[in-house]
Amino acid sequence: MHLISQYKGLPKQVYIICCARIITAMGAFIFSFTTLLMTGILGMSEIAAGYMSVAGSFSSLCGAVTCGRLADRFDRKKVLLIIISVNVLNLLIGGFVVFRKLVLINILIQCFCFSGFIPVLAAMISDVTVPSNRKESFSLLYLCINIGYSMGQVIAGQLFYNYTRWIFWGQGIAFLLSGLVILFFLKDMPSIADIKHAQAMMQTSEPLPVYTKEKKGSFIKAFLKDHILVVFLMAIVLVQYAHAQITYLMPLQLSNMFGLEASAKWNSYMWFTNGVCCIVLTPLLLNVTKRFSQIINVSIAAFTYVIGMGGFYFLKSEQNLWTILLFTVVWTAGEVLVNTGTGVFIADRAEPQYRASYQSLYSLSSDFGRCLGPLTMGYILLVCTYGQGWLITASVCLVAVLILTFCYRMYRKEQSRI
Repeated sequence: MHLISQYKGLPKQVYIICCARIITAMGAFIFSFTTLLMTGILGMSEIAAGYMSVAGSFSSLCGAVTCGRLADRFDRKKVLLIIISVNVLNLLIGGFVVFRKLVLINILIQCFCFSGFIPVLAAMISDVTVPSNRKESFSLLYLCINIGYSMGQVIAGQLFYNYTRWIFWGQGIAFLLSGLVILFFLKDMPSIADIKHAQAMMQTSEPLPVYTKEKKGSFIKAFLKDHILVVFLMAIVLVQYAHAQITYLMPLQLSNMFGLEASAKWNSYMWFTNGVCCIVLTPLLLNVTKRFSQIINVSIAAFTYVIGMGGFYFLKSEQNLWTILLFTVVWTAGEVLVNTGTGVFIADRAEPQYRASYQSLYSLSSDFGRCLGPLTMGYILLVCTYGQGWLITASVCLVAVLILTFCYRMYRKEQSRI
């Protein structure tokens, strides 16, 4: 029962945001099938699909940074509703042009809006929580994402092959519904002025931690002076580089081995397994790891990627398709640790007036890793097999583990000065 009770007593705004996020996750159809859409329906080559994935990641990066900065300057709720409105219209149009290469523009806009949506929500959760309940709040958000996502991917796997237009229209409807939830039910959110006033009051009543004093100044200066966060995000780039191969390398491998229809089916099975495991593992891992530093948790996550993604090397015939599900369980444990811990770590190191911008750093580093993933792997596949591609991915994760070990030593020294 403790696994459930740890999510009780959180601010009501957190529960409303989580409800909206379940809806968008349930309708997140495009994300898992973009590679198959480009190669299987639009007839693009693996290299061309890789370049398009890079463009999508760059668009996501721009969306995270732009929307994060806007949400730090204007009302976060209004910024969020504008993002949702633009994306709903974009997805409606995308459904009509899905069989033409014109749809690539809609995919890029979707990437921009979706990545802009994420740091704004994360900042809103940071605004209404305190360090003592922030870990549980972010964990609940991630749990809700996967409740929706696990259901949505089964639906998406069926829609993709027979009702492709509804990949876009279904996601548009989900975004519309989440926007209505936020518009009508999300109340009592602090304004930017309230946040700055609260920060000023806190600074007059309590001494600032050493690392916070060192970071005073503009957002960019504050970030660059936080060497621990800079090194931490370097490791996140590598971790997300590896994770990007799940949506790039895996669909290509399955499509090459078993054909488009079987690839769509097994891809949906993999994401369904991922979603179910996230639902089960999130409260368990929160209970076990919340006493650890988030740097340690992400180190553990990177190591699970080494095992989980390196294990796909053995996927060579129909007889061992079960390895997809087995190793998905392994890397999913790491995904849980990354997604529940990174936002908390960044929020704890951010000054309140820069929360959305700081949260966009996670999206920025993630998107940069996802940008490099398809681009480099497309060329690697010219000289390597799919199995060797997975071994290279596992090696990248080992480098991330080493970087995080160095980062933790820096963190320990910092904490000894506080």
